[in-house]
Amino acid sequence: MNCLVALEHRGEACGRSGAPERATETHTRVERRQNDRRQAKRFVWRERRSGFDRRQQLPRNAAERVFADTLAQLRARPDLVILVILTINLLSAVDAVLTLNALSLGAQEANPLLRTLMERDPTLWIWAKTAMVAVLSFALWALRRYRMGLIAALFGLGAFTAALMWHIVGSIALFS
Repeated sequence: MNCLVALEHRGEACGRSGAPERATETHTRVERRQNDRRQAKRFVWRERRSGFDRRQQLPRNAAERVFADTLAQLRARPDLVILVILTINLLSAVDAVLTLNALSLGAQEANPLLRTLMERDPTLWIWAKTAMVAVLSFALWALRRYRMGLIAALFGLGAFTAALMWHIVGSIALFS
């Protein structure tokens, strides 16, 4: 019986002596697979390290833990990244308006590149400032999956917030 079970799968049968003989009938079986997945050519996207892998050290203190949690939330929720990028653009526009106001009162542009553009043509200055922030916004959106891209977005948010605070402190000092 064991000979029959073992050889039936290969289309062979046991003879009277117990030795395997070739079966006269062909063994037919329903093929369940339509296509063999191993033969199909598929494109495979090789994932690069994004900086969020488990090999990193655990945060040592509460501030590092909050920062790591913030980056993880930004990576998990693209709507928060959009909010950060829109806030950067809004702060840039406010910075441009406050800079034009300060320039009309006699202040100077702190950025040397934008200062030369401002001396040539104020419209060129506005276009250059808008273009720089737009290019950086697209770059931040493209790099939103990577840790350094999210750190750059938070750094940009902090930089424009600091510029806004600088304008507020300067205005208070000017008018007091």
